[in-house]
Amino acid sequence: MFKRHNYALGLAWLGILFLVPLPFVQTVDAGLPAIYNDERQAVLFGVIAYVWMLTAIYLSTRPRWLDRLIGLPEMYLIHGLLSIAALGLAYLHKTSTQSQGWIERTGDWAFNLFLAVMLYSLIFLAGWLTSRVPPLAQLKTWLEKIFKHEFNVWVHRLNLVATLLIFIHVLLIPYIRAITPFLALFLAASLGVAASYAWAKLGPRAAGRLLANRPLTPGVQELTIRLPRTQQPALHAGDFIFLSFPTLPGLREPHPFSIVNDPANDRTVIRLAIRGDGDFTRQLASVAPPQPVVLQGLRPVPGFSPRTAAGPRGHDCWRDRGRAASVGHGRAAAAADDFLLFGPNGSGTALPGVIPGLAKTTGIHRVPASRSFL
Repeated sequence: MFKRHNYALGLAWLGILFLVPLPFVQTVDAGLPAIYNDERQAVLFGVIAYVWMLTAIYLSTRPRWLDRLIGLPEMYLIHGLLSIAALGLAYLHKTSTQSQGWIERTGDWAFNLFLAVMLYSLIFLAGWLTSRVPPLAQLKTWLEKIFKHEFNVWVHRLNLVATLLIFIHVLLIPYIRAITPFLALFLAASLGVAASYAWAKLGPRAAGRLLANRPLTPGVQELTIRLPRTQQPALHAGDFIFLSFPTLPGLREPHPFSIVNDPANDRTVIRLAIRGDGDFTRQLASVAPPQPVVLQGLRPVPGFSPRTAAGPRGHDCWRDRGRAASVGHGRAAAAADDFLLFGPNGSGTALPGVIPGLAKTTGIHRVPASRSFL
């Protein structure tokens, strides 16, 4: 049990919850005028809430250094839970302080917008939650017929508007502006996160081309994509990329998918096997090649190497610095009826009946179920 404990994830939580807000809290606490002692705790709650929201925005940029430590699914989980915690502290701040005029208006508008977007996002964009709450997953499936993923992403980005309102809210408070050390930290952190977000959305991308799109089984498509000659990193099977189709409505927002072939054999081509779970993935079945695609995150997962180890119940595993991404065989392993591919981003895709084909292209072999999983 202890051998499998993710210490990096624990340290990430410790740093984000306590160490990151600490200098902001200390500077405000030291500089807050004594006349506001009755509201001191509520003010500090508001400071922590803003810092946590900035951190959540930064996590949405998928920083590479943190990906190396904890992985993409953990980053998304922290992003979601931290946003909820920030909203909780914002509520305590709102109900325990008094303000007037534009200070009050900007704060109230931001809180109401945060609350509305959070409730919306918990249904459509919190896979870590809907995968654990079946009724919520059923509600999401029904509502996706009306609200498409591309629209949901833009709704989620209203958090940026709410954060900007809080930025203005803070600058409108005279006694906060008078705390110079805090103001310097506040401006540096806000502008730094804004620059990081802008770079993540507008920075380098690769323009590839969809060569083939064929069904593997009902509901599962295999996409073959040619990479640009100028961007052909040493990727491996199990690495993930973010894929979008800039010319097709509903497919313009990037989605993460794991690579199922071994690009080491041919760095010009990658293959993705995608199950049609949401409106984005189901729409892929109708995409006809050739088609231009945009690829992001074209880099190998650090520490991820294509060597197998024994997995639970006969899974083939790729070891990833203590984590395991597994190519597994279901109960009917001998007949290859079930296949489960987990890439390093932690997402699983059921690919019934495609084990033989993938075994040829990736060189993966089945590890006997009797082997222990470490």
